Amino acid sequence: CSAEKSVDSTYFVADNAAALAEDIESYLTKCDFNGAVMIAADGKPVYASGFGTADVKTGAECTALDTFEIGSLSKQFTAAAILMLCEKGSMSLDDTLDSFIPELTCGSSITIRNLLNMRSGLYDYINDAHTFFQRDFVDEYLARADADNDSEPDFDREFLLEYINNAPIRTEPDSDFYYCNTDYYLLGLVIERVSGMSYQQFLSENIFTPCGMLTANNDFMNTTARGYFSDGSTLSMRTSTALGCGSVNASVYDLYKWYTALYDGRLISQESLGEMTENVGGYGFGVICSNSMWYHGGSTDVFNSYAAYYPNDSLLVIALANSPIEQTSSTYIGKNLWELYRSNIAA
Repeated sequence: CSAEKSVDSTYFVADNAAALAEDIESYLTKCDFNGAVMIAADGKPVYASGFGTADVKTGAECTALDTFEIGSLSKQFTAAAILMLCEKGSMSLDDTLDSFIPELTCGSSITIRNLLNMRSGLYDYINDAHTFFQRDFVDEYLARADADNDSEPDFDREFLLEYINNAPIRTEPDSDFYYCNTDYYLLGLVIERVSGMSYQQFLSENIFTPCGMLTANNDFMNTTARGYFSDGSTLSMRTSTALGCGSVNASVYDLYKWYTALYDGRLISQESLGEMTENVGGYGFGVICSNSMWYHGGSTDVFNSYAAYYPNDSLLVIALANSPIEQTSSTYIGKNLWELYRSNIAA
């Protein structure tokens, strides 16, 4: 990833960013980083490139056009989709969940807003599985989650609703913040039931295509970058396991287009964006909020991701890695890219 590479859509350096590019490439090479990064300012790319290999088994080099599993960055798409349906008058943020999923026994006391803000009072069906869910459901859940387990059926919506129904309630809705994938899985179901489309179809027609996100998709294993553990093995879950909360794949260019359209008001109104980025106990709708930045990270088995937007500076930083978070933290990488930007261009 040296500056001698041909300047095309897989490697981009703005005219005023030569020193920044040199610092980024030196830093990420020392980190032995496998993945892709992008920095954009005022709606325009400043730097974008891939590093290392997209697939260690083929030796293919990683580029800024490669797609990655982005994990929980997917929650932003789910939140925006809900806000789109609210703007159409199809639903309201203060509707209770039982209006859309009557078979969920606790739905009458949980609002759509509670789910978006991670204040539902539910346990996490992924991260809390062994602790709070019935053993027979956990065993079946883990068997179905394995993307390579052809002997088990795929997830169906009824199974996961029964799985959630058989777990205890953690606390009363809206009493506190608790990061919970269950909230966004249920929002994914709401999108399907209100729109009459599959989650993938809704995102494709209302977000991916309008934004020009040419390689974004909602299908685990459908990535050009491949992730591996340090021993060379790999692992993925079935897409239906992470509906709404972590199933999107994208490149840094896809995400750049998404954030640009979102913050420019081309997807949802500025009023809805204000709701999305309002700090409620540290969390908005699919974004972690502070006074100076909106950000989120994500991880699947062998990928991890980070994206941060600094509204006061109109600056976007994205880092996607095709390695487990324990091996390389995209969050750590992304924060250091911000510091490199500040010490070069912003200074």
